[in-house]
Amino acid sequence: MLRIYAILTGQSAGVISSVFRIILIPLSWVYGLAVMARHYFYDRKILTSLNLDCGVISVGNIVAGGAGKTPIVIWLAKHFRNSGYRVAIILRGYKRKAKSETGIVSDGTKTLLSLEESGDEAFMIALELPEIPVLVSKNRYKAGIEAIRKWKTQVIILDDGFQHQQLKRDLDIVVIDSKRPFGNGQILPAGILREPKQSLQRADLLLLTHTNSASNLSQTRSKIETIAGQKTIFESQYHP
Repeated sequence: MLRIYAILTGQSAGVISSVFRIILIPLSWVYGLAVMARHYFYDRKILTSLNLDCGVISVGNIVAGGAGKTPIVIWLAKHFRNSGYRVAIILRGYKRKAKSETGIVSDGTKTLLSLEESGDEAFMIALELPEIPVLVSKNRYKAGIEAIRKWKTQVIILDDGFQHQQLKRDLDIVVIDSKRPFGNGQILPAGILREPKQSLQRADLLLLTHTNSASNLSQTRSKIETIAGQKTIFESQYHP
């Protein structure tokens, strides 16, 4: 798995790696067209985004794999809770084993689901934030309705919600790993991009992570500014 990731991010050189990526490029074109078509339908209101009766903040990225979203989600949740807002966090629940469409990992007083029923990330967030409800669902809108009904939630934070345009949000934050912002520059499966780089133009705010260990930060930032346009860009550092 690590070997494949190295190939897709461009970290692995050599003839075999290059041939592997070239073979996958046609599939990337098909996937990319499907993604762009979906965004086009939402932009043209052919598909409509649903509204929740509360503030919605999405923290996402445009690459497969980690970019440092989870610490940002946790920080935002703490910030709004400490400011007096009723907060809930909603995740997709990747690889969770559960029959119900929507699972309540934590109700803000105790953990209700196991690690297997929650998914790794949701379970970890629930342990880190025991006083904040955490839900998992493929349908983030239904999970949001549930959060509002149960806890009169005022602010919902979507973990990994940038591609989930079914739900309208008030703030779209995209997290970018400044060390490997776009991998090898190709869309899945030939690379790690989940959608074209130009999709950064949909974001309201960009957050560069690991800036203290990026080798060409100024060059990376300049490239992102060219792609994304006039966006607010913040920088963060990682300290273990």
